[in-house]
Amino acid sequence: MADTSVSFLDSLKADGASESWREFVDLYTPLIRIWLGGQHVRDQERDDVTQEVISVVLRKLPEFQRQRTGSFRSWLKQITIFCWQNYRRKHINRVAAVGGSDFGQMIVELEDPDSQMSRRWDDQHDQYVLQQLLEKIRPGVRQSTWDAFRAVTIDGQTPEQAAGQLGMSVNAVYVAKSRVLSQLRQLSEGLVDWKED
Repeated sequence: MADTSVSFLDSLKADGASESWREFVDLYTPLIRIWLGGQHVRDQERDDVTQEVISVVLRKLPEFQRQRTGSFRSWLKQITIFCWQNYRRKHINRVAAVGGSDFGQMIVELEDPDSQMSRRWDDQHDQYVLQQLLEKIRPGVRQSTWDAFRAVTIDGQTPEQAAGQLGMSVNAVYVAKSRVLSQLRQLSEGLVDWKED
């Protein structure tokens, strides 16, 4: 992904470079499908709504104004809800996945940023985007650095445990973790809410 995620979004807004859009579609299409799948939307409907969400983002991104971390995530969620509502209205007789008042309640919960469902969507977004960004970072990181980062950050080992297991100094483990996290924070800037330890 380009320099940082904020600059990545800026490049999409500025000129809509086809390579950047391919990266965007590759990154977000699976997430939108996951979100819709969590609402019991059938596969064909999920494909149609996902395609519409991407189309709306393409048209509306020049108007997007980032106000804080998570703004894009919230904006994307609103577009997804709008497209699902619109699809459902157009195909009301064929949509049996979510019914009547349950659908209305789901929309109310998703529109409330403090609801459990909305927080779950936000968490899914952040976890998914971070995982995708880690996969982009991984090829450019030395194996020992990656192993130390993974042991401490993903596997939950203490730096001392990781150092002993990997034959590194504790300081080297801290440095490895810091290097990967620095890259991850830079790439996820503006897209992911970082929860500090």
